[in-house]
Amino acid sequence: QPLTLELTTATIVPPAYTRKAEETVESLDLKILEGSNVDLTLTLNRPAAVTDLSRTTSEPVDATTAAPPTVLIQDSTLRVTWSDVRHSATFNLTARTADGMELEDQRISIRVQVDRPPEVRFVEPPEELVVTPTTEVPLRIEASDDIGLHKIGILYQVGSEKPRLLCEQD
Repeated sequence: QPLTLELTTATIVPPAYTRKAEETVESLDLKILEGSNVDLTLTLNRPAAVTDLSRTTSEPVDATTAAPPTVLIQDSTLRVTWSDVRHSATFNLTARTADGMELEDQRISIRVQVDRPPEVRFVEPPEELVVTPTTEVPLRIEASDDIGLHKIGILYQVGSEKPRLLCEQD
């Protein structure tokens, strides 16, 4: 009986600071946020005796993608875990049963969405403004982020004093 892949389940856990929910997908083509953890479970139609996971792309590498993780074999289930993934990578997974039947090569693609820094822009007042010590200066500020903003605030500092919070919004 040939060795076949019956089910693929990937659990993607985004970094805690994003406040994004854990996601489960049934695919080998994964799109994740930078810094996510990935737990991939592959269910075969029968037990594998040997597996191999090799990196097949030449994107920038870090500790999480330089060398592929170990594939754990539990009866008919293969499990692969990546932690704190920072760069996109593609892997090739092979498996073989004790009687020599081989699994068709499985391509695992992890595409990482980089978390860009937030952007803050002062809309008002204009860049140059002449004021007196008692002049009220209205501020209008715009902020954006590719993943999302949870809070925005303004700190101010006079001379060498500690910075103080002027206002904050959720």
